Amino acid sequence: MDMLELVDQLESLPDPALAPAQAPDDAHRSRSAHAAVQRLTSRESSGWEGEALTSSLYGTFFLESVEFALPVEVIQEVVIFPERVTAIPLSPAFLIGVFNLRGTIVPVISLNILLGLSSRGAAEASKIAIVDFDGTRVGLVFDSTGEMLRVQAADKHAFHYVDDAPHHVVKGALKLAGGERIIQVLDPAALLMIERVPQILDKQRSGATARRGTLALRRQCVSFRLGRTALAFEIGAIHEIVRVPAVQESVLKSDFCVGMFALRGDVMPLVDFGVLLGMSRTPVDLATTGMADERRVMVLRLGETSVGLLVDSVDSIIGFAGDDVLPIPSVGARRGALFAGWISRAGGDDIVLLKHDALLAGTELTALTQGHSRLYANSEGLAAKQRQRGERQVFITFKLDNLMAMPIGDIREIIRYTDEMLTPPGMPSAVRGMLNLRRRLVTIVDLRALYQLKPRGESAADAARAKILIVERGTDAYGLIVDSVENIVHVYASDKLPVPSMLIDATQKNVRGDLREVIEVPDSATVAGGPSLAMMVFDVARLTQRIAQTLED
Repeated sequence: MDMLELVDQLESLPDPALAPAQAPDDAHRSRSAHAAVQRLTSRESSGWEGEALTSSLYGTFFLESVEFALPVEVIQEVVIFPERVTAIPLSPAFLIGVFNLRGTIVPVISLNILLGLSSRGAAEASKIAIVDFDGTRVGLVFDSTGEMLRVQAADKHAFHYVDDAPHHVVKGALKLAGGERIIQVLDPAALLMIERVPQILDKQRSGATARRGTLALRRQCVSFRLGRTALAFEIGAIHEIVRVPAVQESVLKSDFCVGMFALRGDVMPLVDFGVLLGMSRTPVDLATTGMADERRVMVLRLGETSVGLLVDSVDSIIGFAGDDVLPIPSVGARRGALFAGWISRAGGDDIVLLKHDALLAGTELTALTQGHSRLYANSEGLAAKQRQRGERQVFITFKLDNLMAMPIGDIREIIRYTDEMLTPPGMPSAVRGMLNLRRRLVTIVDLRALYQLKPRGESAADAARAKILIVERGTDAYGLIVDSVENIVHVYASDKLPVPSMLIDATQKNVRGDLREVIEVPDSATVAGGPSLAMMVFDVARLTQRIAQTLED
């Protein structure tokens, strides 16, 4: 999901300071999903508020094409949508009902309805993530599993809400791949505080201590498939689970090693896990990757190095007790030491539980990972780390004919364009009016008119793409109308390549005085060696000074 989609999702509801009175359910959904009140934090390197500045493991899932994440430690398990869900009279629309999960009543919530996303198909075709937090459980309906990601503190960005109420279920975002991938993070504490959702708190919390003791004896595994066979690793064995990346040729390529790939600077081999286990496999075609491809790469750590295991799909997180694991007869097991046992599930596929330590102790994988580390890590991995030694700057890019940018710390908020604003007489032609933004009057400036560019298109599509960037200068606030918001871009000092100002389009010569620099957008070349994009970075201090002077003239 790109930055434009994030803004569209988080600002699709009206500002409560301007909206008319709402029905209770509508008002609640507006509060829960409404993120126009949030401020984009300028503390990009401060990490996740209230959490240690270390990496954290998140599980992601999809609702249609929108990706969400939860901390792995609160995901108890993932279950198929149950046959029987009991509806509750007079409940809000987002509460589908409740069902019995091994003696615990679990409310089932539709995030699509709660967050005002697009309508979806039958819930019975979905899965439910069981969130266990503070002694209570809630079930979240989702469409498909995503990945298991280890995220650094610098990539976690908190959302700040004006009222600081506990009902905002989206608490922030993970910005990955240089800002090209943005994942909304759900707050498990807020999910349990949604009004009119039955939690049966007294009953559940009264037995929470005993139940935690029982849960402590239970273990979790992540199940996946190789062909028709369901297998699993215990969750602690998995470092990450990612989509199939760009795979490069390796001199150590073999029957089971299909190449190598880089993951945030670390180079590691990619192993066709089915071939390694001696299963009958067709040749792997890695040309087709993306959301439609169910294949995943499970990253396991082997000492100081890593290995990626290519599997056909990742199914779910499953809770089990030691007594649930049945021994596997050694007859016919070519690699008997790899198998921890057999998990038999009522109403589900039986699962072969693997021993990750036995797998990683094998001489084949040890030689493979050490070989890649010696041959490749010193070149690509070191180069990636050297790039990160420079100062990192984060920009929000937007369109104004060409690609423009501003430092993210200078932008206080992004809101959807609207014509509903105050229009006092006698204003300069570049000023479109005044907008009441939560009891603060913001001067709305059309940058096209300010810089004497051709007028913006008047079609419905043009209006839908337009956004307003809120910037401040002292006690004054200005809203800058732009054609569209494109993305969030991370640029390291060592990656910055200044572009001569003469390359700026002649139609934008009036803009030059307010530009700080023109730099190349990282990784924007569509073809190796081909041309890349350049973004013109505004000096916000100069821009706001120009606006102030325009208002005084």
